[in-house]
Amino acid sequence: MSADALPAVLLIDDVARLLQTSVRTVRRGLRQGTFPIQPFTAPGAPNGLDRKYRWARVDVEQYLAAGFRSVDRRAIRVRRFA
Repeated sequence: MSADALPAVLLIDDVARLLQTSVRTVRRGLRQGTFPIQPFTAPGAPNGLDRKYRWARVDVEQYLAAGFRSVDRRAIRVRRFA
């Protein structure tokens, strides 16, 4: 699935697929407060809206464009070779 085919608001499965990691890794990062991309939050709903986390596609694309990707519980910078 290309990024252009994705909606403007992404669910956890979409984010995990774009970051090439597992949903479990994303959940662990959220639980530990180490996940690098902030999901939407609502007042009184710390676990996301209706208990489902959502991200703006543009935020995920900016994170990837900056050369970062998620690996286990830490974010690392991807070195691009010419």
